[in-house]
Amino acid sequence: MNTLTCTVRHLWRMAGNTEQLPQLTSLYGGMGSINDVVLYENAKPLLDENNELQALLSDLYELCAGNR
Repeated sequence: MNTLTCTVRHLWRMAGNTEQLPQLTSLYGGMGSINDVVLYENAKPLLDENNELQALLSDLYELCAGNR
């Protein structure tokens, strides 16, 4: 299991704890937010990995928004 998957799984578990939701959803706002992350290897963007990351982040945000 790679580090990205572990991190997103940890964030997903946090989303189940409503006390953590404000902290978690704050990652999505403004410049330099989690939405601005782009994964690279050897100065080239990793297209498949970036698409997967954005899909996971979108799912996570939807989960958080549903728990508010």
